[in-house]
Amino acid sequence: MQAKQRMNRGPTGAHAWTMLAGLVLAMALAACGGGDPAAPACERNNTGTLILESKNGAAYDVVVDGRKLVTIPAGGASEKEVDAREHSVVFNYAGSNDVACAAKSVFLTACDTKTVSCAQQRQQQPQGGELIAENRSKATYKLYVDGQNQANLGPGQKHTVSVNAGNHDVKFKFSDNEHVACEMTRHVAEGGRTNVTCSVEAYYTHRINGAGATRLCPTHVGGDREFGGHGPDVWANANLAIESDGAWVSQKFYLRGLETRPDRTEAKKDWRFKLWTAPQGHKIVEILSSKHSDTYYRDTNHQLDYPPVNNGNLVARFEINGDTNGNDVGNCTLDDMYMNVFLNEVSLKVKR
Repeated sequence: MQAKQRMNRGPTGAHAWTMLAGLVLAMALAACGGGDPAAPACERNNTGTLILESKNGAAYDVVVDGRKLVTIPAGGASEKEVDAREHSVVFNYAGSNDVACAAKSVFLTACDTKTVSCAQQRQQQPQGGELIAENRSKATYKLYVDGQNQANLGPGQKHTVSVNAGNHDVKFKFSDNEHVACEMTRHVAEGGRTNVTCSVEAYYTHRINGAGATRLCPTHVGGDREFGGHGPDVWANANLAIESDGAWVSQKFYLRGLETRPDRTEAKKDWRFKLWTAPQGHKIVEILSSKHSDTYYRDTNHQLDYPPVNNGNLVARFEINGDTNGNDVGNCTLDDMYMNVFLNEVSLKVKR
């Protein structure tokens, strides 16, 4: 009876220790996920799956938790098994550290699958071209492209400027006064070369034709108003002058008539007219043509006289009415003393 009761008390000794060791091992395997050989590997290994996708035409280097995990081609995808936990995923453009899609936080549980994608395309840098600027004048220019001073160009010189593809504003300015000689907009194609030239000189010649004056009547200054057939002796001249520091050119005329005997009737006068005004910003620096002409003669009739032109080639023709049938001075009628002056072509050197 006692022996039978001892048998019902359960295992003892070595057998009990074997059962206990088996239980501990089973618990350890369960804690590691491998307790059930029939469980899926992701459960036993505590892992999940990241599906990494490129949704456009770019290839990416995918960085997970600070380490490059895979390169995926443009439009492609890749599946990667990772630990079941939170991960940081960054898409860089392939072959560089340029970020396409910033870090995304992804949390995975065991056997979880999550897709992370990027559709960002790399911004294409505009391809450049060249502007080739050439000075075809005798002046010296400052070259400006899109408002930036690029170079000084002496006569015949060229300068190449690297620019982005597109339209560009180009100015050639005279180096001494910044006045614009040439201004233009030019297009530069990708990888292309566009030539721009300027041939405007710093100085130019301005020509004036048909200048002069008519019906210039002198002022009575002495004697009676009648020359009375006594001459008169007649002096006349014409002159050009640069005025107001090159702003304009004047034409000046002088006429004098003097009776050759008492009571010495006399008339004379000076005139000054504006011949030409330089454009804003321009300056007349020199009169290239003749600046003076004069004449002298003694009148012997009542007709219009054409005296010789002396001492210069400014005047083409003097026409002078001296003695007349009536009073000769004091009025400005057809029977009074007067002068018409006709000038040859006038040439001026003007600075831009």
